[in-house]
Amino acid sequence: MNKGIIGIVIVLLVLVSGIYYGYYYFTTGVVNVYVQDPPTTQGYKIYLTISSIMLHKVNASNDSWITISNKTITILLTSNMTFLASSRIPSGEYNEIFLEGYLRLKFNLEISISQRKYLAEYLKYIL
Repeated sequence: MNKGIIGIVIVLLVLVSGIYYGYYYFTTGVVNVYVQDPPTTQGYKIYLTISSIMLHKVNASNDSWITISNKTITILLTSNMTFLASSRIPSGEYNEIFLEGYLRLKFNLEISISQRKYLAEYLKYIL
């Protein structure tokens, strides 16, 4: 009698687990976020720091953003695709992506002594 009850409980647990896994598997999907920059011959290096990645579902309210990642990552933008984040999200149509972060530009600058005065004045003006 006890073995029969234990067997029924095990069968029910397996059945419930299978239903939950099936529901979860068929109602969600994996999204991968990559970035890529067009090739440049200018010699600039552009670093992108992302601290948050979110998606917005079509026809949803403004406060219904789905967070993909809140991990801060810094990458050098290149012509190769660079992986940012991956997440499992509810299935549906998404129309907006939100990236929170900043860009940093690195370049080599060669100036003569006569140009330094003008550069210093210009930097004072814009800063």
